[in-house]
Amino acid sequence: MRFRRFQGIIVLLFAAVLGCSQGDSLDRAPMRGTVTLDGKPLDHGMVALLPMEGTKAPQGAGAIQKDGTYEIETAGKPGAVVGRHKVIVQSREMLSPEEVRAMKVGRSLVPAQYSNYDTTPLTVDVPGEGTVFDIQMTR
Repeated sequence: MRFRRFQGIIVLLFAAVLGCSQGDSLDRAPMRGTVTLDGKPLDHGMVALLPMEGTKAPQGAGAIQKDGTYEIETAGKPGAVVGRHKVIVQSREMLSPEEVRAMKVGRSLVPAQYSNYDTTPLTVDVPGEGTVFDIQMTR
């Protein structure tokens, strides 16, 4: 339970760091969805949006909730920047407090291709009115 909170704090810090990088002139739109792996909701982790060529924006990110849902924030505010993005998903196995203190890293629960900018097959075009983008991964 403590580690789950710790992981959530890490995701929020990541989003806050990204939020410090740009002013407020970004054209954002709501973006949410559900993340599944082999048909089952992923219950923790992070979804990140990485702008592709032609989309000038900082990265967006959203924590995956217990029910597999996520909502994207960019530069500390709700919404994804309008434009084309690659999507990566990261989720690692939960560790015991002892393993965390020993600085161990849990194994990835997501196939490697979905966690890497160069290999992810996931892309999204975020329109001005926003979008629901469900992420369906398979092993």
